[in-house]
Amino acid sequence: MLTVKHFVCGTTRSALIYLDNEINGWIKEEKITDVKEIRECFGQAPTGMSGSSENVLFLSVWYQVPD
Repeated sequence: MLTVKHFVCGTTRSALIYLDNEINGWIKEEKITDVKEIRECFGQAPTGMSGSSENVLFLSVWYQVPD
């Protein structure tokens, strides 16, 4: 079955390193071996207590669910 997992992170170097670790951990934990497509979108979203807009990266990973 084809399904999707979404990730969102900031655009600082440390945020992207965190995202790398999050995605790699998810792939390893779920034993994902068949990624079909990856889509990225850059935008702004309200963050933190103030709700001020911050640059963010939205990432969608389409993959085949392992048996």
